Amino acid sequence: MEIVSRPQAKPQQWAGRRCVDGLPVYTMAEVVAEMRRLGPEAEPPTVDRGPDRGSEIIDDANDPY
Repeated sequence: MEIVSRPQAKPQQWAGRRCVDGLPVYTMAEVVAEMRRLGPEAEPPTVDRGPDRGSEIIDDANDPY
């Protein structure tokens, strides 16, 4: 087996949006700007999913740390 090193990559300015698994990755500033643009009426309704169970229960009164 012959080990051959790759040529050094030339640094270049990144252009475009970063994608992960084919989905765009947004910055926090873009998310906040979109929230402000849509306004509070675009907020989804709250759903009652019942009482917390299992690992969802956080009991800070009995936390030893």
